[in-house]
Amino acid sequence: MKSIKPIILPLLVLLLSASYSYASKFGFAGSSILLQPIGARQISLGESFTAVADDLNTIYYNPSGLTQVNKELSITYIRGLSGTYYTSLSLGKNIDPQKSIGVTVFMFNAGSIEIPIDASNFKTVSLEDDYLFTLSYAKISEDKNLSLGFNMKYLSSTLIEKYTATALMSDFGLLYKTPFIAGLNFGLAVQNIGTGMAYGKEVEPLPMTYRTGLAYKLPGILSKIRLSADIVALTGCTPGTSVGLEYIPVKSISFRAGYRKTDSIDYFSIGFGLYTSRSAIIDYGQKFSNEFDTLDQFTLSFGPESTWLFGSDKKAQIEEKETGNTEIPLAKEQNNSQQGLLPKTTQQQIPVLEKEIRDEIEDELVAIYILIKNGYYMDAKRGMDALVTNERKIKSWEKLSNKINLTAAVLPDASEDKVSFDFLRKGLLAFMKPIEDPKNALLKTFYALEISETPAQKENARQVYDMLRNYYPDIAKSEQIPDGFTLINYKLYKALDSIYKGEYDTAITQAKEVLGLEPNNVLALKRLGSALYALGKAEKNKKAVEEGRKSWKKALELAPNDGEIKEFLKQK
Repeated sequence: MKSIKPIILPLLVLLLSASYSYASKFGFAGSSILLQPIGARQISLGESFTAVADDLNTIYYNPSGLTQVNKELSITYIRGLSGTYYTSLSLGKNIDPQKSIGVTVFMFNAGSIEIPIDASNFKTVSLEDDYLFTLSYAKISEDKNLSLGFNMKYLSSTLIEKYTATALMSDFGLLYKTPFIAGLNFGLAVQNIGTGMAYGKEVEPLPMTYRTGLAYKLPGILSKIRLSADIVALTGCTPGTSVGLEYIPVKSISFRAGYRKTDSIDYFSIGFGLYTSRSAIIDYGQKFSNEFDTLDQFTLSFGPESTWLFGSDKKAQIEEKETGNTEIPLAKEQNNSQQGLLPKTTQQQIPVLEKEIRDEIEDELVAIYILIKNGYYMDAKRGMDALVTNERKIKSWEKLSNKINLTAAVLPDASEDKVSFDFLRKGLLAFMKPIEDPKNALLKTFYALEISETPAQKENARQVYDMLRNYYPDIAKSEQIPDGFTLINYKLYKALDSIYKGEYDTAITQAKEVLGLEPNNVLALKRLGSALYALGKAEKNKKAVEEGRKSWKKALELAPNDGEIKEFLKQK
């Protein structure tokens, strides 16, 4: 028995090399799990996924792509060579509009072998069992162009049920959506930075990996096609190349093909995706190697619409109501160039478009206006650029595109849940809606400037207001607030002054503008009530009188000790 032990580990390396060559060809047999391609979609694209990075399996290729994932659960099964198999379970979720987290468990079994117990007896053992645990974090910039991601990984590997080694490592990734070429992404990742695997005295280095990739969704009539290409290099190895193509003819299916070439690997791959319902996506990938039989991989994914898994989510209902789209979304990016504009953060909280806007715009602009209303101006710019370039040219579209460009230049993103941003979004929507409302746009943005809580918020509001003031110079001049007044105080002053002058319509307008900003402003409610009451009496309009009394009653609910309102209400 003692004479057998010293040769066990060297023999294992040879056995592993004979049994599964994908990783051992590179000299990393014990940590082979780190080199296995994960995801049926990824395999069918020849593993060229560094810049595509738009589903949960991006964790294994470029963790920064996690920002493109909302809520998702993914399960992958791979049937390998000589009885080997791999299973992956992944879960990802965005925790706020800019940050996402993920966790994965990846299990690998290299099949079984017989090893000697003594000179005449053998036993069957598992050749290798690996477990890889990953925690992921990613964050996207405010303009939604740049994402950065990080993985922390723990690997446990056991050979012939006896020799165990562990390692800690990390990955870093970057994903950049170029604003100057719509549809072009650049990806970069460095993987497996960490300790080596030590089996007794045998120490095996980790396969440190460098990935660089490009992905491009073609414009115009070719927009159903996306191309991808990666260069992948392992430490001490010649870089290899991967290319892929994804074609999405209809919203329920996609077809893929890929090719990967290195010094030791040479294979073609094909695959498809079936979007069976709003809750499930089935991906299949198969690769054909010159040296081995075909390898199959299946991935089953569940998205945010899976209420049994993630709970109720109103997103799909609202999106269908606004876009009329009841078909199935494609692999996180629909092939329709307009519906596919919505970023993950927008899909989580899609607002309802006002009927006055929805009825005035073409279907192609629905997603653009959803982005505008939610404050994603840089995303709206990219989408509008694609529309104006690739679709039929409409003069109103070019005008809208110009307004979006002006806005994105001073404020790429105003989606943050801040009161000042809320008024900026409302003001800019008034600026960009089909029947523009310049006065309301100036009013809302100036108020946002006044209530901004931080210097950064104030500067954002200042730039937007200056942009609108330059766009509407005459209106801005007529609405200028005199020194010494705030916007609210000046409007209240004008309302009171107009009542004294008998200009009741003006007083009503001024008071309503205040209430549009501060619905519970007691003084505005009092003056609105007084103007309506006086107008009703002057014109013998009972409805106006009653509306005035309703305004007073609401003011009294907010200020029950206000004696002046009580006196007003005594009037008939």
